[in-house]
Amino acid sequence: MEVLDRVDAGRIAELRDRGEAFWIDLRDPSPEDLDALKQLLHLPPPAVQDSREFGQRPKLDLYDERALLVFYGVEGEGADAPLVEVHVHLAGAAIVTLRRRSCLHLEAARGRLMADVPATAVVVGVLLALARSLSAQVDAVAAEVERLEENAFQHPTDMDRRRLSVLRARLFRLRQVLIPQSEILADDAELLDALPGLEHRPARHPFRDVHDELVLATAAVDYSRERLAEALNVYLASVSNRLNELAARVTVFASVFLPLTFITGFFGMNFGWMVGHIDSFGTFLVLGIVGTLVPALVTGLVLWRAGYVRMPPQ
Repeated sequence: MEVLDRVDAGRIAELRDRGEAFWIDLRDPSPEDLDALKQLLHLPPPAVQDSREFGQRPKLDLYDERALLVFYGVEGEGADAPLVEVHVHLAGAAIVTLRRRSCLHLEAARGRLMADVPATAVVVGVLLALARSLSAQVDAVAAEVERLEENAFQHPTDMDRRRLSVLRARLFRLRQVLIPQSEILADDAELLDALPGLEHRPARHPFRDVHDELVLATAAVDYSRERLAEALNVYLASVSNRLNELAARVTVFASVFLPLTFITGFFGMNFGWMVGHIDSFGTFLVLGIVGTLVPALVTGLVLWRAGYVRMPPQ
């Protein structure tokens, strides 16, 4: 199996004349490249027109003995790696993949190709590489959701909350491409088998591995979305508990100073009798110092017995 990364008209014609299967993998193809492929491989004009504008949904369009499959993968590693839209043109023994971003899994699949693999194995390898790139990102998101869920129980932060919102949007976008792609391989894979160059033995469906990979990734997305929602609920509950704890501490503080405020307010009204009779240092110690310490100690004892001082409020 020969892999081309540019449109070489002479080499493509030579491979077609010999009836050999080959793969053309183009990144950011130009309009001239598309026109050349249209002439060399007799690609259907509607399929070529679709490949001029990216941003399409996953789909499979059949044109007699030709087909266009729009499939998504992930550019690199990690939860934030962008999605890669890949247009797969099937033209007999020729497989053409068009994309505008790099894709580590797809480029690694090119290096694993054997010299004598059939066209079916190439198509399955391309789709399986893209599906595994999606699964890898789902696993990365799941690992981060688990970390955020643990943080929500211990020390939740505003940054964690914002990250939960970002991951929620990422999981939704992954689900948007995983479900239709798995449905394509579940419902229309037999149509792919009927294309020239993709014949196979009926013992096992050649696209079953790709379908199973997508189904498992979809289930992992659904599970991660549930855990993410639970982590968000825990975060909101933790914030609410912290506010309740702060309110309880403020209430305890106010309860201690409430009787002190009453006593100092009473003696601060300057009644004539108090001004004329409370004039000794001993009276100051008894009424001024002890008179404020005793209510504070009594209030603290009551709060301690009620459990507000000994342990954090629940």
